[in-house]
Amino acid sequence: SLASGPGGVEAFVRAGSGQLDENAIVAFPVNGTTRHYFNKASTVRIGSSDSTLTPHSFRNPPHFVSFLFKGATRHAAANEIEEVLSHLFLHKNVAPFQCRRLIQRFVTSNPSPTYIRHCAEAFVSGEHDGVTYSGEYGDLGAAVAA
Repeated sequence: SLASGPGGVEAFVRAGSGQLDENAIVAFPVNGTTRHYFNKASTVRIGSSDSTLTPHSFRNPPHFVSFLFKGATRHAAANEIEEVLSHLFLHKNVAPFQCRRLIQRFVTSNPSPTYIRHCAEAFVSGEHDGVTYSGEYGDLGAAVAA
């Protein structure tokens, strides 16, 4: 074990490496059991030999349902849904997107980029003007206060 974190999260690295890299295994306690995951990202790259098109890449969310096993379990499907929702919610564009919509509905139809940035920072940190709301990512109370 390289490190232990809050809530019983542990990181295991390859012997002799001492680094948290793509070969690391992370253990999370989930509903009374411990789940182990590789620290790997699946990236899809779309490119072209045509120089007029810009290559594009995006990260696939983790998946738990085997593509080869036809009888997916209810537990695996629930894990799949949870990971996809987490992947979407934690995307870097969620905070500015949500804040822009909140400001448009409650304040002004054309918010400035600075206003959106301040609101997004509150959404991400859970704090605004020295007041800690939940102190967690996704705090709408802090975002509205901003």
